[in-house]
Amino acid sequence: MTTHHLAYVRACRGRSTQLGAYLRDLQEPVARLPGCLAFNVEPLPGGVWRLQGSWESLAARQRFFTAPLLQEMFSGLLRDGLLGSLECQSDEHG
Repeated sequence: MTTHHLAYVRACRGRSTQLGAYLRDLQEPVARLPGCLAFNVEPLPGGVWRLQGSWESLAARQRFFTAPLLQEMFSGLLRDGLLGSLECQSDEHG
C-alpha cells in the first residue's frame, strides 16, 4: 500500500534561509532511500518549509522516520537553533 507524509517545518525567526539549506541537503539522499517514490522540499511564505514524501509501503516510510540521516538532520536543526516548529501528517490509504 502506498503511503504519504507531509511535514511543515517552521524556522526560528530570521533563520529560514539556513533551515532551507538543511532541508534541501536532505532531499537527494532521502529520494535514494529504498521504497521512496518521491520526496520534495518546498518553501512557503512565513519561514515555513513543506516536505512531502511518498513511499511504497508503511515499512519504507517507517524506515525513513527512523533513519540516522533524518535523526542527524533534526539534531543539527536543534543544535543550530533553526527549528521553530514541526507538524507532520500521514495518509496511510494512498
